[in-house]
Amino acid sequence: MRTQKGWAMRYAQWIGAAVGAALLAGSAGGALAATRVCAPRLDGVWHSAATERAARTGALASWVAQAGRLGPAFASWRLANNKSITCSAPAGGQVRCQARGSPCIMSQVPLRPGAPLPFRPPAPRGSEIEI
Repeated sequence: MRTQKGWAMRYAQWIGAAVGAALLAGSAGGALAATRVCAPRLDGVWHSAATERAARTGALASWVAQAGRLGPAFASWRLANNKSITCSAPAGGQVRCQARGSPCIMSQVPLRPGAPLPFRPPAPRGSEIEI
């Protein structure tokens, strides 16, 4: 019995030391974590189609194209924040959908306070952005 207790105690001490060393090593150099950086919300163009699926697909394609103007990394619906697709189906008409959301990117290095954001601000409606 004494041998098992001694072994268990040494094992627990070894695990504790290993965890402590790992925590100390991680905090000494400053841990890096990916952060999500988001642009202001974009409203995609309303897209009309015969089916809801087609209207949703068109609305999403419109949003992705607009978000891509900020930079290719922003053209990801999966990373967008506060995203939604709104659809309406007037009686006897086609289904209309619009995608909305804040395009985001993942940044491995957090931004310094006051640093410029890594995207170009959206141009006013009706104007084109040169890429």
